[in-house]
Amino acid sequence: MAHDVTSPENTIAVAFVVDASLSLAAQWHLVIGQYVAPMLKRLSESNPGFRFRMAFVSYGTADTRPTPLLCKRFFADFQPVTKLIKEEPSKLGIGLSSLGTHGMSALEGFVAAVEMFDTLQSCYIPPDPNRPPLYHIFHIASSPPDDLEFPLYNQLPELDCITWDTLPSELQKRNIHLSIIALDSSLPKFSELQSSAAAGQKVLPWFPVHSQHALCLSGFPVYQAALPKTTPQKRAHEVISVDDKMDVKRVRLSQPNEKSTPTPTPSVAPTRPLPSQPVANNPIHHPPQNTPPQIPMPSPQQLFERFRQEDAKMRELNKAMVDARGRGEIARAEIIHQEITKRMPQHQKLRQVVFAVMRTPQMAAMRQQLMQGQLANQGNSANAIANPATETLKVPQGSSPAQGSTAAFPPNDGANPPTNNFVPPQGMHIRSVSNPGEISQALNAARMQMPPGTAAQMRMVIEQQNRTGQPPSQHLGAGPSKSSPNMMVNVPSGSITSTPPMNMMAAGDHPPSNATQPPQPQPKQSFKTPVWQGTLRWSGVDANGKREMQVHVVAFAQNPADCHANTWPASFMLTPTVHSSVSTQDLQVWVKKTQPVLCTFAAQPRIADPKTNELQYRSLIALLLSKKVYAVAAWTRPSGIQDTNALLFPINAQGLVGAFFPLNGMPELPKPTNPGPLNFPMAPHMMATLAKMPPEQRNAVMTQFAMAQRVRAAQAQAQAQAQAQAAASNNVASSSGPSGFTSQQPPQTIQQQFQQHQQQLQQKQQQQASQQQSFSGGQPYTGAGVVPQANNMMNFNAQQTQMSASLPRPVQPKGGFSHEILQSFMQRSAEGGGGT
Repeated sequence: MAHDVTSPENTIAVAFVVDASLSLAAQWHLVIGQYVAPMLKRLSESNPGFRFRMAFVSYGTADTRPTPLLCKRFFADFQPVTKLIKEEPSKLGIGLSSLGTHGMSALEGFVAAVEMFDTLQSCYIPPDPNRPPLYHIFHIASSPPDDLEFPLYNQLPELDCITWDTLPSELQKRNIHLSIIALDSSLPKFSELQSSAAAGQKVLPWFPVHSQHALCLSGFPVYQAALPKTTPQKRAHEVISVDDKMDVKRVRLSQPNEKSTPTPTPSVAPTRPLPSQPVANNPIHHPPQNTPPQIPMPSPQQLFERFRQEDAKMRELNKAMVDARGRGEIARAEIIHQEITKRMPQHQKLRQVVFAVMRTPQMAAMRQQLMQGQLANQGNSANAIANPATETLKVPQGSSPAQGSTAAFPPNDGANPPTNNFVPPQGMHIRSVSNPGEISQALNAARMQMPPGTAAQMRMVIEQQNRTGQPPSQHLGAGPSKSSPNMMVNVPSGSITSTPPMNMMAAGDHPPSNATQPPQPQPKQSFKTPVWQGTLRWSGVDANGKREMQVHVVAFAQNPADCHANTWPASFMLTPTVHSSVSTQDLQVWVKKTQPVLCTFAAQPRIADPKTNELQYRSLIALLLSKKVYAVAAWTRPSGIQDTNALLFPINAQGLVGAFFPLNGMPELPKPTNPGPLNFPMAPHMMATLAKMPPEQRNAVMTQFAMAQRVRAAQAQAQAQAQAQAAASNNVASSSGPSGFTSQQPPQTIQQQFQQHQQQLQQKQQQQASQQQSFSGGQPYTGAGVVPQANNMMNFNAQQTQMSASLPRPVQPKGGFSHEILQSFMQRSAEGGGGT
């Protein structure tokens, strides 16, 4: 039981594909209460320990604009989706379309669901390899499909050629079970599709079905579907009484091995022993497990060593594949890719076993002892974390679970990607410890007290690896590989690998080194789940001049329900902030204060040119770092207000993180809590006055002083250059000029220029405030200092003269100080020792 509590739950992913017709909306609550509820209940009862994730697609007619897909919600937790299904189906598109004369775009709905399953499969590894995730599509329809041959609104190009004829094979290839709920029995197209996709695994409904409805189910336990059939058969034979039914039940329990009961009535009886035979055989086969004792159970040390070898081999193969593609050896790269794909399932299973071993209490206590004596090696541990981080998931690429990314979601806590959770195996590098004898004893103790389930998994993995005969790697310290467009193994570190700093900022109290701590403090966290895919656009400059640039990305979140990704646009238009970026510490303070929903962005590899897309992703990160600004995005919120709702910033020069405020908008930009010290002296009375100010006022005034200092330095440099040129030309008239006002006139000139600059700046900010107020519907946005319009594409790469001339912070903070006070400070600074 302890293992079940600590391990993350496996997933039952259910995608609803529903036509949005009015006729279906009239019967919606009947369908949910009498059909869908029993189906979900049966799945839950037959798969204990699984967690439901639900997606929703509703489709209309082909002439619906802008798209016949009225709703497309990615997989989210059970509660928020079911609440909408029961209480607000109109928000899911139900009843928003008429029937039309040519049917409805059912093929578009199926392809959209397949796309979402591909995305989910590519970023999810089941915590228990023996219990793979379950995928279901519940198709609810009351209208016939149209005659569309190919989908037109899918995002993944590999799905362009799906037809009604190839759709069953696509579902089977992905292990997706299709169940049809047809509210009109005269819809042969859907029943034929289900028959082809089910491949003879049909299940009869075990609940009442209306006569005008037709249900075709698959993916449910067979014995459960056979139970309703026994009742009418017994009633058909008048000889069988109530006592006979009770005797039959007693025979099942008391005589599980008796097979003579079906023989007298072969026409009826075979339906009874079918469910009883598995029940009878299971208790017989479970106790005598003779195979596992024949395989010696490896010690944790041997398991970790084998895992390091396998992990290094995978990195080595991926590096070789990337190098081969770089040299143009496509055939060799394809061979290596096939080898990686073949090794991937075993590599995933081995990883699960390693995590299961590391969750044992003995190993956790041993890690704590090792960390106390190995604090000096935390830098090496951080480097060790970076290596497995390349195997973390990035975004959808494979279509089947066996070819999915090794990255998905580790079984350690069910939340963080392997970037953090890989620390225990790497931290167990035995050869780096000063007292190996003590560690050997601890490993043996952990092996002796290992849970039976973990031990069985270890035996299975070792047996499979011995059969395959995989050679060990010769390089155990290989670094992270570059991202591969056709592999999910190594992905850009800017995708999910950016989540450790994101988690650190969200926590606020954890230092960056918390990745080396045991996983006990964070036992309950949600999965890092893809919640949105689309494009980030900005106006840039390349060799051909100014043009719009974009990158296809996937957004991942820890709490998908909080993102409200269904309200996001399909594309974000990015604009740079006027204010400069702040330090990482100040950014953490801002995140803790404003509590945004944090998402990580990863470059989408499933496009026609993933390499170019990856370069665009990196260029956006480099652009934000070089300009020292943030990017903001605006769209219309559910309340109808269009305003800035997201702030994008780079992390560790490798990843891109977004802070989202999907419901209320972004309150303010990150502000520096402690502006840098001034390089010029200030009078004592000015220092005392500054000390009495509120922090916001004090920071703003000191920022003003810093700007004045920069202006003064520029003036002095220009004056020195002019004086040097005058001396070189032996101009007598100019000899008395500079020497006469060098000590007095520059402060006055600077003061005048600074006052003019303040007046211009105030006018500019007043104009911006009025524009922002009219833009945001009466709610002025005082954060970014830029009006975020979708059509107003500011040029990231342009010379930012206005940005450098503008104040890094608002001139009038909430505390409020007048321009006269600032002018008085500057005059006193010039008179009382504030000059150069």
